[in-house]
Amino acid sequence: MELIYVDGSPFARVARILVHEWRLEVKCTEVPFPLPPETDALTPMGQVPLLIREGKSPLFPTLNIIEHLSPLAAENAPYPYNDQTRGNLVIALSAGDVLAQAAYQQWAGLGQFAENGLGFEPGARNLDRFIRTIRWLSEKIEIEEIASMVAAVFLYWARDREVAGRELADARFDRFGPLLSRPSFQLTKPRPHILAAADKSEDGLFE
Repeated sequence: MELIYVDGSPFARVARILVHEWRLEVKCTEVPFPLPPETDALTPMGQVPLLIREGKSPLFPTLNIIEHLSPLAAENAPYPYNDQTRGNLVIALSAGDVLAQAAYQQWAGLGQFAENGLGFEPGARNLDRFIRTIRWLSEKIEIEEIASMVAAVFLYWARDREVAGRELADARFDRFGPLLSRPSFQLTKPRPHILAAADKSEDGLFE
């Protein structure tokens, strides 16, 4: 099997961490962003991670990949995936979705240009939803849970990509900090990235 990823994708980083932690024989292949045509053609969602399986259709999105790989995990491997951990994992991945939406709105320079009938600013609301969800998870999940690893990945991404600033100054988030020193986190740490207004083709602009 082969896992296709973009260096700056937090969702792909989750999958790469699990490949390492679960000791799976999965080749991890980096592609640039925007995705090359041959990769983009493999998924209608136009996103990574993608799991390539011999003789079968490519697998996506992240949750489907995790569910496919989990039975192959080494015995007693970290971050077990099962019926008990699935619910919080889905919530953590959903928090990542709204974080990504907030980031894309920031980076695209999108803002209000007409009367706002919603009564709120979508980007700010999505960022608030992410923060509130991670706070909620921090009080309910053990650090060994797969959802904790996912939360740590998204918190790092929010800081590294400067999607959020003082919103992340919450002591409850500190409990996820020790995960960042694990070898799997160090191995998958994204390269430094600066979002350039003149060039939106760099990595990190993708779910």
